[in-house]
Amino acid sequence: MKNLLNSGASLDVSIADVRTGFRLFGKVVNEFKKNGVNIEVYYDPKKGIQIDKMLEDKDNRNFIFEGFLDVVTSEELLEILLECGKSAVYEKDGIQQKVTMAAFENEDSRGDFFEVMKLILMANIKPFFPQALTGF
Repeated sequence: MKNLLNSGASLDVSIADVRTGFRLFGKVVNEFKKNGVNIEVYYDPKKGIQIDKMLEDKDNRNFIFEGFLDVVTSEELLEILLECGKSAVYEKDGIQQKVTMAAFENEDSRGDFFEVMKLILMANIKPFFPQALTGF
């Protein structure tokens, strides 16, 4: 799936194999839970697999930001994201390259780093919960 980034660059992402995608999902959940964020996953016969509304729990709101920082700074999560993004193609200024850390060495490209990682993350997690994540 081709995505246009805020900078005008583009990212063509396809999902990783199911095992790698599931490892990614597990790592994200664990990073949030590590900070006390209450995440409940359950099955609704009419809607399928659902994720509890984390932000509606007032106790969770205090921990969401801390959990987010752990997610974006986790070296292990970064490695899984890069593995999920092996087939992704990042294009900026007419130059296409695979998504690796080297793709963001250029100062102009660094501004795209978190957006690229978020798109890879969502592309690989969303298929596990198609109805639960439709708002993301």
